[in-house]
Amino acid sequence: MNKLLSVFLLFFLSIFSVNLLSAKNLDSLKQVCNSTDDDGIIYSCGYDIGMHYNDVGIYDSALVYFNKSLNAAIRLNDPGKAAGSLNNIALAHYNLSEYEKALDFNLKSLKIR
Repeated sequence: MNKLLSVFLLFFLSIFSVNLLSAKNLDSLKQVCNSTDDDGIIYSCGYDIGMHYNDVGIYDSALVYFNKSLNAAIRLNDPGKAAGSLNNIALAHYNLSEYEKALDFNLKSLKIR
């Protein structure tokens, strides 16, 4: 994917407010996420969609997208993003009352930082 298109898509993603994603915007964001090979965009989409699902209480779906962002961060070789994704995964597990898993993911995050 050319650099200009990547920059445009990242800008496009940044205008989405996680708390204000409508069903139409959420579907559009999912489509962008699933139609690109750009790990920077996949990371951003996974984060935004995961946070949306976490905010509305659909924690299993949040985990799916937080894991997408983690995998993209690993492919990008970006420890900061990987640690952030691990924290998000911990948050979703905490919200699911899976406290041991939440603790494990938080500890993994701390080892990276």
